[in-house]
Amino acid sequence: MITLKVLQYNTDNLRHGWEYFYRNAEGKDLFLLQRFPESKYKELCNVTEGRFYIENSVPGCGDLSLAIGRKRDSCTLKGMDTVLLPNKQHCCAVEDYWQGTVAMKTTIIGGVGLINVLPCFADESGEFPIHKSQTLQDIEFVLKQCENMPYIIVGDFHLSPDDIELSNLLEKYKFRSLLDNIDTFYNTTNEDPFNLDRFITNSDVVSISDISVDYGIENKNGHLAISYQLDIGLTK
Repeated sequence: MITLKVLQYNTDNLRHGWEYFYRNAEGKDLFLLQRFPESKYKELCNVTEGRFYIENSVPGCGDLSLAIGRKRDSCTLKGMDTVLLPNKQHCCAVEDYWQGTVAMKTTIIGGVGLINVLPCFADESGEFPIHKSQTLQDIEFVLKQCENMPYIIVGDFHLSPDDIELSNLLEKYKFRSLLDNIDTFYNTTNEDPFNLDRFITNSDVVSISDISVDYGIENKNGHLAISYQLDIGLTK
């Protein structure tokens, strides 16, 4: 059995600040981040005392990035590949650095693959609108990467757990979604938080427990830090 303490967090360009990040990073073994500012890479390594792989979310537009990191001596990651999503060209043309165009793919020693992804999100404004169907296209493209081995996929999917089209995709590719009942996002200060962030898996040896979300923020807007214990049984 592999047991890891995990921080999963769409930092929204460190919207809630370093102090918030630091208190949630403390004691963690594995870090799965979205929209982390690449310019803060050195500070990230110092705070977590770990090794990070980082990939720009929209190349050529801003420095918000995906990041996968591990604390020294906590676990081993085998290889690190970049997966280009189907709507990369469209998002780069729009030049919105909040969008997502790539995924990061690795393997946790023990035989389970790991993907960190930020798909594109629907934005009907402007000359080149992006539609919900494109978000689903990006997600399905990633799911197809996982048909031949057990995988964990994490990220901000931009869709609520009760979205029927997303649910149908997860069922089609035999994925379970394990964070659906956890509120992880504030839209505005006048609304209760709801769920947008995902931890999904097609493996029956993967489970998470001790899930917590840090709601201790002044500006109730954006994504929140999610902590949990990840257990991976040894695959045959």
